[in-house]
Amino acid sequence: MTAPTPTPRLTLWQVLPAFALHQAEFLALRVVTWLAGAALPAPPPLTAAQRSLAFDRIRALVPLVPTPQPLSWWVRAQRHLRALAAVTLDAPAMARRRLAAEDRDFPPQIEAALGDFPVYYRRNFHHQTDGYLSVQSGRRYDLQFELVFSGIGHRVRRTAASHLTRFLHPGRAYRMLECGSGTGDLGAIVRGLYPESDLLCTDPSLPYLEVLREKYPSLQTRREPTFMEDLSFAEDRSLDLVFAGFVFHELPPEVAARALDEAFRVLEPGGMLLLLDSSQATDGEENAFALDRFAEEFYEPWFADYRPRSLQADVAEHGFELLHAELVYFSKVVVARRPS
Repeated sequence: MTAPTPTPRLTLWQVLPAFALHQAEFLALRVVTWLAGAALPAPPPLTAAQRSLAFDRIRALVPLVPTPQPLSWWVRAQRHLRALAAVTLDAPAMARRRLAAEDRDFPPQIEAALGDFPVYYRRNFHHQTDGYLSVQSGRRYDLQFELVFSGIGHRVRRTAASHLTRFLHPGRAYRMLECGSGTGDLGAIVRGLYPESDLLCTDPSLPYLEVLREKYPSLQTRREPTFMEDLSFAEDRSLDLVFAGFVFHELPPEVAARALDEAFRVLEPGGMLLLLDSSQATDGEENAFALDRFAEEFYEPWFADYRPRSLQADVAEHGFELLHAELVYFSKVVVARRPS
């Protein structure tokens, strides 16, 4: 595992505003859950060494990768405030699910449709209301993601995507597929790097793809639920790039294996695979405190299976040539290639 790229380096003032804003919002949500009678245990404070490591990792994130953003800053600010209100109102329900260890709490209209999804997907991931299966959940998700990353989640995605330019020339057009697109931020970043490329965004959740189209109308989406372990709509050897952000830690091991096999099948020889996901125990003991906190505070049913494995070893086991692996904050990016 390569350490985070040392240059360029961010300064405190480049990250402090977003960090402070999201820390304040996170603390406010804890107050709301306490007032609602669903107080959660406070996480242990970070040691000086842990804080130093976290800030050093933040400084290694690249300052900017272009992202197509059709909305003005004012519209984005309004969306943020609406999302904050929605997340705040939903926080007590999420806290109660966490305290009760309840992960199958759905309204009747979603419950009736769960039979169309694999068993592993029929859960309230992160204990969030509706799981991934409503537009309302999708509109809350972006802020929830940034709260997990203390306001630097967008920089994590941008840094991961920037590694593609080591292997794919930005001036060329490629055939690209994103799996687990969610609300579209990683796909938009990759599209910004390769504006001439043909990119198809897919996700199991059609409501989340609806939110993606609201944010990025120019991105093309598949209008059917799509799981990475079943890409039967794509022909063999038909793609130059398959990428996925924060998908594999949400898959059971046997499903993750099928997903890698499918990615290998649809890539042409020489085609690239980029995976952005949580770091793992095999990436260094110094990450343990961050993984502990993530596992404790943000419910992921398959994280205990994912954590001790090695994503690098997994891609190699399924026929890929590992080209690069690097820590990105307490996440990591893995770049591999189907051999020619």
